[in-house]
Amino acid sequence: RLRSADDLTALVVPHVEGTLGDNANLTVVVDQEWGRATRSIGQIAFSAGRDSSLETAEAGLGGSLARWQLDIKLAGQGSNARVLGAYFGDEDQILDYRYVMHHAAPNTHSEMFLKGAVEDEAGSVFTGMIRIDEIAQKTDAFQTNRNLILSDGASAQSVPNLEILANDVKCGHGSTVGQLDPEQRYYLMSRGLDRPSADRLQVRGFFEEALSRFPVPAIVEPLRARFNEKFLQAQEEGRL
Repeated sequence: RLRSADDLTALVVPHVEGTLGDNANLTVVVDQEWGRATRSIGQIAFSAGRDSSLETAEAGLGGSLARWQLDIKLAGQGSNARVLGAYFGDEDQILDYRYVMHHAAPNTHSEMFLKGAVEDEAGSVFTGMIRIDEIAQKTDAFQTNRNLILSDGASAQSVPNLEILANDVKCGHGSTVGQLDPEQRYYLMSRGLDRPSADRLQVRGFFEEALSRFPVPAIVEPLRARFNEKFLQAQEEGRL
């Protein structure tokens, strides 16, 4: 859990590093809610041995600038990694994700799945790279990044990349940036909801696909409440 007081002007540089031995299993969840005056440049790096399994997730809610560099190397045959993320920026926050998944051995598997939203004048950036070495045959890898733009002044950039040197792989990516669905809003309002309630339900459903997959169930409900509260507060203050 990464925290700071709202009035603390600070630059923080968190660093997490791990090496998984053969047949090891590791789960790491980062719950980031820095204060408004804190800037963070963080890094997390893992190397995975033969037949090992890594699962990591990050919830990004705080900081004036929060950058997170993730580097995972699947160095052992049969290793696999799953990366999950959910982030929500408001006011003038910048949330910046730079993820690299390096397949350096055969029969490896990876999945990146991140969802984010921005409102007010906030901005988000996702830059994802899947790199597959020539030796890494039979790799199965995919990355997904979905973004919601909730205000005219907000922006989101999503840049997925693939670098594939092997010739026997399954690999792909998906990326979207868009607004709330007006057809879904119309449907919900036709069932008796007012517009603010319909929009809240859409935002909740958008994040649920990511949050429900976080590997530590005990923190999911508190995170769900904080994500929903961020949108509700913007509605109540007339910022949307």
